[in-house]
Amino acid sequence: MTLLFRTGFCFMILCFFGGATVFAAAGDAPAKKGESAVVAKIGDKVITEGEIEARIRELHPEIQKMLEDPATRRAFVERQVQILVYAMAARDDKLDREEAVKARIEDGINGILSQEYLARRCSGTGEPTNEEMASYYREHPEQFTKPPSVRARHILIALTPEAGDAEVKQALEKAELVRKKASAGESFWKLAKEYSDDPRTKFKGGDLGYFTRERMVKPFADAAFSLKKGETGGPIRSQFGFHIIQLDDRKEGEKETFEAAAEKVRVMTAQWKQKKCMDDVFERLKKKYGVVILP
Repeated sequence: MTLLFRTGFCFMILCFFGGATVFAAAGDAPAKKGESAVVAKIGDKVITEGEIEARIRELHPEIQKMLEDPATRRAFVERQVQILVYAMAARDDKLDREEAVKARIEDGINGILSQEYLARRCSGTGEPTNEEMASYYREHPEQFTKPPSVRARHILIALTPEAGDAEVKQALEKAELVRKKASAGESFWKLAKEYSDDPRTKFKGGDLGYFTRERMVKPFADAAFSLKKGETGGPIRSQFGFHIIQLDDRKEGEKETFEAAAEKVRVMTAQWKQKKCMDDVFERLKKKYGVVILP
């Protein structure tokens, strides 16, 4: 009888195969090439070349390319046989009758069936048309707009969140002194080198480069984005301590042109179409099966 391959498989598992050869146990001469050619046996069950080819076609194209190498392909087959033998041994030990294992098997079956069902119901969505891409681009401008960014420098007077009142007062006084020096026109570069507790930026004038609001902790971001170009602000406290901030430059948000974002638009439109199809299918099935999701 033929042993069909529908076993879950991760290619990275190949790193675990050893030097022992599974095929040697069959004791047969090498099979002839062809869809029905036998590549391995497990007792009276056989694994054919056609089954191997079908399994390989399910894999990622890059992995299929790797499996063109005879040694890698053989390792693939050996690993598949190992998995099947382990599963047979597990059934002999009646592991598949244990409730916890049965639940995991059911989860796996449900996952495979749901994927197959959706693949067949939503396979007709196809590649997005130019009209669909243009519509998606118009209706989702926020996804194609680069957020505003600023370039700023800072001087950190470090302070732990657990610092006592005396430490906080001392750090704040030091930060106020540094801010006054910077506001009076002293070189921010030199002040950073002398006073900053940030080892990553103190020797480059406190320069943080360009950053968006989301990249920084909220108190720091709010302060930096509220400054005008060339203005110095602070001290602002974050979980790291007190910051004196100087704004060097500001870039307003800029929307990408449709042409520049074409590939991103295509991918996101395709994903949107797939999700819409899946949502529509689920809504129909909810009515069919009387689904109620309780709060």
